[in-house]
Amino acid sequence: MSHRELARERAERLARSQGDAVSRRQCLTLGMTPRQVEWLVASGRWRMVFRGVYITHMGPVEWLTRASAALLACGDGAALSHASAARVNGLTDRDPPGVEVLLPAHRRVVGRWAVVAALSRRGRHRWGALLGLALVDVADGAESVLELRYVTGVERSHGLPAAARQRNSMRAGRRWRDDNAYEQQRVLVELDGRLGHVGEGAFRDRSRDNGALLDGWVTLRFGWQDVTQRPCLVAADVATVLRDRGWTGRLRRCGPRCKLDAAAWVKT
Repeated sequence: MSHRELARERAERLARSQGDAVSRRQCLTLGMTPRQVEWLVASGRWRMVFRGVYITHMGPVEWLTRASAALLACGDGAALSHASAARVNGLTDRDPPGVEVLLPAHRRVVGRWAVVAALSRRGRHRWGALLGLALVDVADGAESVLELRYVTGVERSHGLPAAARQRNSMRAGRRWRDDNAYEQQRVLVELDGRLGHVGEGAFRDRSRDNGALLDGWVTLRFGWQDVTQRPCLVAADVATVLRDRGWTGRLRRCGPRCKLDAAAWVKT
């Protein structure tokens, strides 16, 4: 077993002792490289739940895993409190609706919505409006620049319905995480960056697509060039499949230079 494999094994062993959650700092301390951690996330083996905190499986996230991840995200001195503390200490077997964490008086952790609020107070921030929209999309599930570009440049600007982001599913006996799932029409849109979609990653993509088809889902795949250079044509492709599967909405032009003929997309 290579040094990299041993380091990953140590990290995943530690994660199992922490409710399947592990921090980036812990991974690096155990000998993993930053690139190795990034690859595990990009390839769908691990998922990032907070900045620098990962869950080492793609299945349903239990409350105890969420609690462990929250403690790792909050850092040194954090402790569960109130109903959360009662749950982990066996005083109740009911999962609380959220995770309550206490911090030492000298420390402060700002949540993602507080980041949006802080940004809104800086009225003269040059990119304030754009950053605000991006943070909202990230909170809704978009996890990469490519996914954000799809949400804003393809889906929203052309009047497509909003997909479910990073949807967990079970197909062909395996758990998968779908980038964009139009659940009513059973259409998946997967966005392929280079990392995780070559070699073994390409084989997993085929397995994912085949399993989706057997379950009645259609998969469309687009890369960086498609989404950034040809967003109007991507929107047209997605709209065509959605309409074939019952979508009754109307595709719209994204602006005066849009490459779509909007009239052709009015539902008759």
